[in-house]
Amino acid sequence: MVLKSEISYNETGYPKRVVDVAATVASKGGLFFVEPSDWNFHIISHTWTDSARALKERCEEILVGMGWTRDMDPEGHIYTTAFNDPSLFAGLSYYDELIDFLSLLQSDGVEKVWLDVISTNQYDAIETATEMVNMGGFYGLSLGCYVAPHGIGSSNGYQVLDSGTKIPRWFSRVWTFQESVLPAKIYFIVEKFDDTIIDYIKKVSNSHLHDKVWIDWDDNAAYEDEITDGKLYVSGSGDKSRRKFPKSTNLYALGAKAYFEMMGTCLGVHVHGLEDLSPKLFEDFYEAFGEISSGDQEIYLETVVKQVRVRNASSEEDRVLGILGLMGFKDVHSLEKNRGLSAQIVSLAQLLFSEKGAVEHLLLNLCAAEYEGYEVNGISWAPDLTADPDDSRAQFRRYFIDNVILKQYEAEVMGVGADGSLELKAQIVTGNLVRTDDASGISYYLKVGSLVITLSHDTDLDHNLPIHTYYKDENARAWLGGMMIAAPNIHKMKTYPTNQKHLPICDITLVYLGNTHHDPHKRGSTCVLMACIPIGANTLHKIGILHPQASLAIRARRLFLSPRSLVTVGGVGGDLSPYLEKECQAALQSFNTA
Repeated sequence: MVLKSEISYNETGYPKRVVDVAATVASKGGLFFVEPSDWNFHIISHTWTDSARALKERCEEILVGMGWTRDMDPEGHIYTTAFNDPSLFAGLSYYDELIDFLSLLQSDGVEKVWLDVISTNQYDAIETATEMVNMGGFYGLSLGCYVAPHGIGSSNGYQVLDSGTKIPRWFSRVWTFQESVLPAKIYFIVEKFDDTIIDYIKKVSNSHLHDKVWIDWDDNAAYEDEITDGKLYVSGSGDKSRRKFPKSTNLYALGAKAYFEMMGTCLGVHVHGLEDLSPKLFEDFYEAFGEISSGDQEIYLETVVKQVRVRNASSEEDRVLGILGLMGFKDVHSLEKNRGLSAQIVSLAQLLFSEKGAVEHLLLNLCAAEYEGYEVNGISWAPDLTADPDDSRAQFRRYFIDNVILKQYEAEVMGVGADGSLELKAQIVTGNLVRTDDASGISYYLKVGSLVITLSHDTDLDHNLPIHTYYKDENARAWLGGMMIAAPNIHKMKTYPTNQKHLPICDITLVYLGNTHHDPHKRGSTCVLMACIPIGANTLHKIGILHPQASLAIRARRLFLSPRSLVTVGGVGGDLSPYLEKECQAALQSFNTA
């Protein structure tokens, strides 16, 4: 879980420099920066366009020409004044596009702004790495964020949809997820609807009264009345503000909720009216923005994991680097780039552990945020953040499993190994996982002490061995067994042999992570257990997460009678067959031969 109001930042971890808007606009060819000593600046969220890349390359070209090295400028002061000469950018189209953008912000009262492409020395790997890790504070503590949905200098300008009638690219990028969550205030820069859309709204306004406020974007009285009467699509505390930029005839700044409402109208027109496009437009937009448009709220770590998977990234490691701001680091850190996804997960774990306290608890929540074991050596406990555009890995969880939020912690992280393995001090209990095939079909059960937990009767799910409790009534979501677990890819087989009535699969160790309420005994609270396969002395490989129905939580907690002990949750990759029971291994070998 990430609660925006609870995210902490380094209060003095200011960026190296921010753009002096007035001086840069007036220079007619230069870039002027100031080095901030407070948070009185705005920040930009955008996706990099060809113009942004050309601007970055020109800055690097200038630095190379002047013989810049980090040794001569370890604090970055030379970079801050390196681009003041108006001749450096004069006449360049991409610079003119930047000036047009800054002039628009200036008309809205913006004096200083952090824009990553120029505010950070992209030629300095150390500075870039430091700014990247501490970017959460930039977005969370600055005055507010302006979003250019198509990027600066895009051929799409600020129109609502792109030229291909798709939602803006901004909604598909990993980096922009945290940039949409963290700011205290966020404004989307957008053109008002063209006449075609407005004419359509007028025709159907009798049946879609809430859309009328987007006919005349300057009729603020009608818009305020609509907000006051609560007629907009979605309730909530999100920012519904709408205002025109003073020096523009058709550009507006919309708060997050106002933008959400406007897009609902626009997509409705396109899907059901003008183009009769696929409703997937709605799905894509709501999946990307629906959960985060209503202001300060809990952002489930499962939501973060899902968004990271379905969004695009220039490199796989960005799937970690792009969410560091959500971790709430208090100290200034630096994280080396170009190391790969799994290496960055290890680095993230080490950074979280180094800060202790509330941030450290995110490690335990990351364990609970994924109902599968990660098939990478050392970090089976971690969520799998590899790209999954169709969200296929989440289909099981979405259908069977609710979000799990740890709010009271029974386990304690004692260390993070060089391979990313977690050293935990926790209560554990051991048992067995058994697969049975009888007249009623294939099912699974866990035997832990005197407790036998029947898990499922579902052959469709047998291919990857995701284990769950069987529904008594799917509509009511009532669990017969009261526990749920997913443990895919235990042995990379398409199916198990079916000639054994009771086939022992493997030993299971349950690790007591914590509870879903600050008071474990409060009505409705349940416990969260990490299911693991033993792979060595006090060493485990995570295969899933269990949490009982609240009414059965007391029975589950009674399993853990022994004091806390030290265990290491590491991982051996995707092939767990060496750790299955010998009888199971023999059956698999026989099945393979057949």
